[in-house]
Amino acid sequence: MSNKTVRFFLTCCLVFVILLSIAGMISAAGKKLTVWSILEPNENLEFNRIAKEYTRKTGVEVEIIAQNQFTTRENFMADAPAGKGPDII
Repeated sequence: MSNKTVRFFLTCCLVFVILLSIAGMISAAGKKLTVWSILEPNENLEFNRIAKEYTRKTGVEVEIIAQNQFTTRENFMADAPAGKGPDII
């Protein structure tokens, strides 16, 4: 396996574990989880697939918002005080 393939696989596994662990922390009824992603476009496709599976299993909607890796911090610093930031970065 190439290094890029291994990195992609590990990233997907990590995302899946994070999403599953959050299920125990929130009630599924009418909840929405906002995730900011700095993954590459092809990686985001897999991330979206995992998020849909998570939604199907838990009932918690997952909204994935693509972010530029260079401006994510500034965006978070602006959005968090207003309560508009993501649940996960």
